[in-house]
Amino acid sequence: MIVSIEEFEHLIGCIIENEISLVSFLREVAAAHTDPKTSVMFIDQILGLKAKKWAHPQLLEDASRRAVNLLSKVLTS
Repeated sequence: MIVSIEEFEHLIGCIIENEISLVSFLREVAAAHTDPKTSVMFIDQILGLKAKKWAHPQLLEDASRRAVNLLSKVLTS
């Protein structure tokens, strides 16, 4: 299974919002991986069924804003 930084942030957001229990969720993921019919490549494929909405951490929002500002300066020069 692959867990990207963004998916890790989704996982933490779900825990903070009390949408999942980490231990129970990890047990569910492990159980899903015992059968090729329920196994998934990305953790969001299972987590997405439990999340009401994805959390967007301030750190990622700030980094995105800085990148857009920098690109804007470079492209308008």
